[in-house]
Amino acid sequence: MIDELNVAQYCVSKKIYYHRLYDLCCLMKWSWFNDNNNTWNLAGMLYKKQHVDLGLMRKTYLCILQTITDRFDQAAALRVFNDWETCKYHPKLTESHIKSIAGGTNPIEYNTWKAEYEPKEIKEKKDDDLTVPRFLKFHIYYEKGELPPIFDCKNTETYLDVINLKKGAVAMERLYKFIKNNIAYILQGGNGYYLTKNRDAFGEIDYVVVKDIKLFDMMFDINNAIELDDDGQIMTDNTEFDADSIMRLPLRDAIYHYRDDITYGKVDFMPYNAKTGACDSQLYKFDWNSNEVFNKFNGFVHSYDPNFVVDETKFNCFTEHIKHIWGGGREDILSYNVKLFAWYVQRPYEKSGSCVVLEGEEGCGKNTIYEILSIV
Repeated sequence: MIDELNVAQYCVSKKIYYHRLYDLCCLMKWSWFNDNNNTWNLAGMLYKKQHVDLGLMRKTYLCILQTITDRFDQAAALRVFNDWETCKYHPKLTESHIKSIAGGTNPIEYNTWKAEYEPKEIKEKKDDDLTVPRFLKFHIYYEKGELPPIFDCKNTETYLDVINLKKGAVAMERLYKFIKNNIAYILQGGNGYYLTKNRDAFGEIDYVVVKDIKLFDMMFDINNAIELDDDGQIMTDNTEFDADSIMRLPLRDAIYHYRDDITYGKVDFMPYNAKTGACDSQLYKFDWNSNEVFNKFNGFVHSYDPNFVVDETKFNCFTEHIKHIWGGGREDILSYNVKLFAWYVQRPYEKSGSCVVLEGEEGCGKNTIYEILSIV
């Protein structure tokens, strides 16, 4: 007769867990799990995992600890996991952190895990069919102060215009411009993904993430009767005399062909930095031809006016909250924190070397404030 049901042992033996994260966590050193703070954050990360059954995540947490640790307490582990239901904090551990730890601990086994659960995109296959044309490589250069269409909110073209574009045959140059203006590939340290330029309900630019290039499956009719010169300009148009000039091409193949020209190292929002300069005359001196950063900042709504008078009464509610709730009514704490916030906005690329000072009453939300600012 079984005195006590050990759920963790049963789930491990029957492999009832989320295999992807279980296998990843099992690559880490057992000493990492000896830190209660680490296992607490791991429970929070699994509890808040989106689009996955919560019960399966609970079993996964138990199975990981059952497999890794030598002093596993099932009841205590369940309490830690279930406590996240009412916890007001956010876990400081992410899947990316776990990957970094696992990759540093077991690089060979981590590569095996990555090959199984995160296969790379299929490389472009070389076609031996000599009837398939060799598309020219184009390149669009932007002058200083010229905002590329993919960043320009005044440019009305978006990725959804692909529907109209495919209604008829197009030259490869036109398709290239569409890709350049509406699609970007972000390397993001090896975990690459695509962004498409769209608009939200208010007409503002909204970049949508596309994880897999296979999703760009729309077919295009490419007109090969149009001959281009080395600069990508139309040199000859024989469409009228060449009835077999049209070929079918999926959008993903064209993106592969021109991906080097739409690749960026990372995404950032950089209103003030060494490249953009100040907020007035040097605002648009950002090097838009650089592929280092996909800069989501594309200019202030209002032009800089040195004679503009700020109506400070509009900030009274904000400053009063900072002074009385955060600072316990102290004017010096208000002044200090407002200046520190100004530093964050004006120089996000520099570390201030200072900390936020709070002196509010117990229960006013100081820990929540610190958590939010640490994320920002």
